[in-house]
Amino acid sequence: MTADVFISYDHDDKEFAIEFRRNLETFLQAHLDSSIQVWMDDRIPNGAYWRDEIDRKLDAASLVIVIVSPASMQSAYVTYEWTYTWFKLRKETYWLYFRRCDETGIFGRLRDFQFPLTACLRPDEARSSEKYEDEGKKLEVIFEEINGRLQELPRFKDALQKLTNPNGIREDQVQAAQQLGQAEYLKLTACNFLLEAAEHQLSGRGNGVVSQAVADALFKVGDKRALPALWRLYRIVGSYEPAVNSIVAALNKLSCD
Repeated sequence: MTADVFISYDHDDKEFAIEFRRNLETFLQAHLDSSIQVWMDDRIPNGAYWRDEIDRKLDAASLVIVIVSPASMQSAYVTYEWTYTWFKLRKETYWLYFRRCDETGIFGRLRDFQFPLTACLRPDEARSSEKYEDEGKKLEVIFEEINGRLQELPRFKDALQKLTNPNGIREDQVQAAQQLGQAEYLKLTACNFLLEAAEHQLSGRGNGVVSQAVADALFKVGDKRALPALWRLYRIVGSYEPAVNSIVAALNKLSCD
């Protein structure tokens, strides 16, 4: 199973996390795309090495949702997942504030970083097992916000299919690269898809015009991970000057940023 959305949570909050995933999947199917996959670690297959499986899902996910609670803020596993996502992958993270936390410790540091938190769903810890009338309304707002951040994903998947189609139409592939270069939220996903498109070009199944469009898009996305692929593209585009110019511009920008 793929992971478009990864939910990071502490097992003390598992009941809420499972219910949240089910309702989120239903919402996304109704408003966005039935192919969007929401993943939690309860779907790790038997016999799989769970640490590697979690890293693979974090790498693949376009959005990571962190369920914030006192338990999750003390969890080494949750801390690893959001720090790996935020600082190493520089990936889109959504902070779902579930239970009120002490302002000291890790949660206080999140405040210092000014990470955007949702309104706390269950602020009264003494009555945290109860459902509040406004919790459903808050969740609707949260689902709408997540849906908004994922709006680009179905289009990006379609763009990748066009860019890696060996029988693709050049004009469609150029337009697909341009669309990925205009990413607003899911820049890491756009970069990953563009790197796959670059590999397709490097395999000998591409052409200079599409290579130029991919280089222009990588310039706009601005991710240094593109540098090796751009150097390899530079070596194969030959004398097609527009592609050479685009690749050199992207290399200069990413090398200096």
